[in-house]
Amino acid sequence: MRLIILIGAIGFMASSGWMGTDPREWDGIPFVEPEDPHAAAAIELRCADEMDAFRDDCEEELEKNFELGVREPEEILRRHCTRFTSDWALTPSSPPNICQEMYGGWIKS
Repeated sequence: MRLIILIGAIGFMASSGWMGTDPREWDGIPFVEPEDPHAAAAIELRCADEMDAFRDDCEEELEKNFELGVREPEEILRRHCTRFTSDWALTPSSPPNICQEMYGGWIKS
């Protein structure tokens, strides 16, 4: 009897749109935003040169800014991976691994 009630409740929730009608569209726990894949790389790029005492503060501040929407992780990555071309520029160094992975090398302007 309990099994029938449980199956009925699950069927009702699925048909009422509580989690969507197609199980393939379920994202897991409702109302939990997925983590931005650029966030960890942006934090590492921005806070890597800080001393240990200030690194934690830098990471916490950036995470808070990302959550509030004050800054975007990709903004930091694009700024770090952009190189301006010029006739007087020296031979460019090779791009960091993260720039190679995300953009295929330097972003040129």
